[in-house]
Amino acid sequence: MFQSIGHQKYLKCWLDNKKKLELRNKYLKFCNNFVTLYLLNHNTKLYYFISFLGRVSIMKAKSNQLPNLWHDQLQGVFQDFMLYYSKMQTFQDPEDLHQLRISLRKMQVLILFLKNHNTKKNELLEFFLNQIKALARVTGKLRDYDVMVIYLQTAFKPKDFQAKVQPLLQILRREQIIEQQRLLLQLPNLYNASFQKSWQKITKPKQLKRWVRNTEIESDFKELIQKFKKRHQTYLKNKKKRGATDCETVSSLHKLRLQSKKLRYAYTYLAFALEENSEKKVKKYKKMQNHFGEINDLYNLHECLVRLEHDYPYVKLVAQPLIQVVQQDLTQALENVKIK
Repeated sequence: MFQSIGHQKYLKCWLDNKKKLELRNKYLKFCNNFVTLYLLNHNTKLYYFISFLGRVSIMKAKSNQLPNLWHDQLQGVFQDFMLYYSKMQTFQDPEDLHQLRISLRKMQVLILFLKNHNTKKNELLEFFLNQIKALARVTGKLRDYDVMVIYLQTAFKPKDFQAKVQPLLQILRREQIIEQQRLLLQLPNLYNASFQKSWQKITKPKQLKRWVRNTEIESDFKELIQKFKKRHQTYLKNKKKRGATDCETVSSLHKLRLQSKKLRYAYTYLAFALEENSEKKVKKYKKMQNHFGEINDLYNLHECLVRLEHDYPYVKLVAQPLIQVVQQDLTQALENVKIK
């Protein structure tokens, strides 16, 4: 389970003290004069750097290990992608598609950080990044259907279910199945031999080491944060000028949501390359992303119900009251957006 760097005997000393062990983005004390610089990994591997203060260069040790840490992080995310890519195609559990899309976002963030300062021979990274974005794009519509079906199944009491929801739910399920079949036809064009070969080339140790050497993680994080602040200001200006429910305001909130998502995954999966403990920031952006995500789901549901009312006139009497309920919930959520 452990991969050690430094003074391994002190690991036993620390474990013998039975201190709490947590495996994600923590800076943990060992003994009086020993400290862990980093530990991470969703594959339950613990990486740690132990330095006797005044003797060992902490940053040098960390720098030497960065390519290995990048490699393990990339491989771990890719394994998640492979797992859920296979499971998702059975369509037995909507969460499989959700987890697939999460793994795509993780890969996108990692590849972006590699690509930013590797301007030479980055066609490989560019190609892979475009494939990831395309996979996220083609799976988005089905994910929206999944969320809407779950909402209609759970948002109403059983007595109200048959009369108010069942006709709409039948239509949504029909369209959901059509989208599932369309997705199955599209996937082989994106996840194919070229995709797999590109990934193998990206994770080759020598190539990856060169790319990691050119990364500027701290400056890239500053740029992400500045972009988030800029989008936040744009959203606040639109909200003040146009109102919380105006299309421009909603659009600027959507862009802010996407940026918060990038920051969440960047702080989560690039913690090993940062000098600070990113746990608080991960929690901050996760909470923000969840809040924005609920609003986005309501917005998509409202737009879908309006379309269904138009396309299927026989459900108009059922759809109209539901549209009003969703509209009220959406308006309230937009007016109560809080960004800390």
